[in-house]
Amino acid sequence: MPINSPESFQSLGTAIVNGGETQQTSVINGVQGIVTTLTGSEVVISQPGLSRPNSTVFSQANLGANAGGFGKDSILFKDWPYGTQSALDKGEICYWDATNGVWELASSSSFNATLLLGMAIESTGQRVIKRGFVRTNRSFSTFSIGQPLYLGIDGQVIGVKPTSANNYVRLVGFVMDTDSTAGLMFFTPDVNFETVA
Repeated sequence: MPINSPESFQSLGTAIVNGGETQQTSVINGVQGIVTTLTGSEVVISQPGLSRPNSTVFSQANLGANAGGFGKDSILFKDWPYGTQSALDKGEICYWDATNGVWELASSSSFNATLLLGMAIESTGQRVIKRGFVRTNRSFSTFSIGQPLYLGIDGQVIGVKPTSANNYVRLVGFVMDTDSTAGLMFFTPDVNFETVA
């Protein structure tokens, strides 16, 4: 697409044009394209052929002051339901229970610490932060900006690596402020983990 010709471009899949109008292009070689839609303050990029198509949502919402508040351009999972085995509170870390198709509370003391992680932004719902700025449900008043954060017990964010035997050490992000009630972090779970001997 020429930079100096914004009125003309080619796109496979879907393009947002005219300030938010969604247009779907035709199927190429039997492969369904990616659908992009603008809903309120969210841009949803989905692939209809997947069992969980809404795996990438860019939010344009402003950062809230309470636990679960998240920043502009955060990436979310959308329409992935919360489970019922354990209550999820805003600002807690959860894992994707692939067997039951729901988010459940994660813990460094369980193997679920090694799975796909997200952060709950609703008490009940179907949206979870995949990556971005989000407020936890704990104080960061004793933390330093830029300090690494880890998954703790029962979905909590902690400022030191777990040390109990057979716990999993999983980096989940970094401190972004020192708020005394709902600390702001950059949530970016590492795919690597260690097991405490």
